[in-house]
Amino acid sequence: CNSAELLRRIIDQAQDGGESLASSSQFKTAMASLPASDIGIFVDFRVFRGLPQVQEGLRQARSPLPVLFLAGLTEALGGAEWLALGLSYADEKVQFALRSGGDTALASDFGFATPTSPGEGALPNLEVPGRIMALTMYRDLHDFYARKNELFPERTSGLIFFENMMGIFFTGRNFTDEVLTELHPHIRIVVAQQQFTPETGVPEVQIPAFALVFRMRNPQRFGPIVEEGWQKALGLINFVRGQDAQPGLILDRVEYQGVKYTVSYFSTVDEDLSQPLPMRFNFRPVVITQGDNLILASTEGLGRSIMDAIRASADSDRPLPGVTALMEADMAAVAQVIEVNREALIRQNMIEKGRNREEAVKEWEQLKRAVELFGKSVVKVGVHEGRPALDAEVSVKWSTLDQFLPAK
Repeated sequence: CNSAELLRRIIDQAQDGGESLASSSQFKTAMASLPASDIGIFVDFRVFRGLPQVQEGLRQARSPLPVLFLAGLTEALGGAEWLALGLSYADEKVQFALRSGGDTALASDFGFATPTSPGEGALPNLEVPGRIMALTMYRDLHDFYARKNELFPERTSGLIFFENMMGIFFTGRNFTDEVLTELHPHIRIVVAQQQFTPETGVPEVQIPAFALVFRMRNPQRFGPIVEEGWQKALGLINFVRGQDAQPGLILDRVEYQGVKYTVSYFSTVDEDLSQPLPMRFNFRPVVITQGDNLILASTEGLGRSIMDAIRASADSDRPLPGVTALMEADMAAVAQVIEVNREALIRQNMIEKGRNREEAVKEWEQLKRAVELFGKSVVKVGVHEGRPALDAEVSVKWSTLDQFLPAK
């Protein structure tokens, strides 16, 4: 306690029969909601909800992407009466558990992220070579977008423009009832390192590959519709690039393990493969329909790796009951990305911040050491007594902390 007077008041209340923290019903409920923890933290959040900084933060989170990804976490925070945080440490792993209490009506407004049956939930993450991050979510996109006017009343004009664009790509089909309704509430996102070879060329700046994976309700019907929309989108990209006198993407159809798909790529005819290539060669986008899975990937290599992962996990690819989102990250892989882009990051630091090379190198080294301090991390979001709940586990390499301490 940082105040002797406050400490005396707490003790006096307990001695005089008044309500102490330990006898508070809120405190008891909050602590009971946590798993076994080394440290338990209780916050009466009603004290903070009205602060302008908190209200502004919650307001900024009320935009489509944060609401889709966080799915009620910020709204539950805005209506929370208390927060409870549990912390534990064992075997170089720090575990967190976050719970909240209060009105469950706010949380129930986000049914698009709530499994409709006890056995439903997000799918397991996909394992691919060089994986940096994977995120799987249970999100009913049809329900989410059907409530756009209720969720985002101030963004009507932007959503109208978005729907008009989707109408072009999907040949006038209603985006809510004829496109999004074709998708199961399972979304997977994968980010992975790329492998470049001298034969194909190596970009000067190496960007990780990324992909979106959906499950379709009627793949035979919806697959060709997505294929058409994908090719229209690439055609629009080529048109815009052509106006700027920039090279466009070439479309081709290829086959991998019996599955035909569309790949697009930039030609290397006029490139010297012995020299670093422009950034555009990080991208070789594909659209793949494999069974009821729809794969949209920034590179063909990642697309094929996901096809292999789906085949390998076919027997165990079942929903995780009660889990609405699961994220896994490997900071060692992030450190490798920082390493391969060493010169590009140092140069960017020098240009944007006006530093000399020695200062830029030192800052790059600090960034890499900070990332290497952590290992694999897992964040799981579910539901606890009608409200979103978060559990996380982060590997921390305490032995590397001495790198941050000043030399003796």
